[in-house]
Amino acid sequence: MSFCTNQKLTKENALEILKRDFKQKCYQGLISDNIYYYGNYYQKVSKSNEEDIAEIHSYIMELKKQGCVTSVEDKPRYMQFTLTSKGKRYQSSKKDRIGKLFEVATSEIVSVLGISENKNTGTAIVKFRFKYKPSPFYNLRRYKYKFKHKDTCKDKFYEHEVEFIKFDDRWEIKK
Repeated sequence: MSFCTNQKLTKENALEILKRDFKQKCYQGLISDNIYYYGNYYQKVSKSNEEDIAEIHSYIMELKKQGCVTSVEDKPRYMQFTLTSKGKRYQSSKKDRIGKLFEVATSEIVSVLGISENKNTGTAIVKFRFKYKPSPFYNLRRYKYKFKHKDTCKDKFYEHEVEFIKFDDRWEIKK
């Protein structure tokens, strides 16, 4: 049985739909050996690398300028800050073995590489390229400083495929 449609899925259509509907967020923990959450975050940093400490402090001050944190206070071996409501939007309910995860980047569609359409089923596989757009917390992600080989949301291009399904009047990403 053939799926009747005159509307072909073009690269331009697919790109528009992907930009609107495809969201892939990258979650990672923030830099820390231990994260304690009691309304505040205490980020433990090693005093052995003064350059890292200065860099981390500048990132936290940038978060304060962007309205993501308040009450920045340096303590011996800790930097304390409180998340604002804006900052809490980047916090996930997901956890790893160390603590809560944060949205450190979101996918940004770059291009559609190809489309394989199946007219019999009214579906199409769309292969596309994306990169991650950093969130305000991107520079405080744990894997920037430790275990760099595990950093899954680096600033590079990724390729991915999704299935589209044809409805009477439009194409959509299959959920």
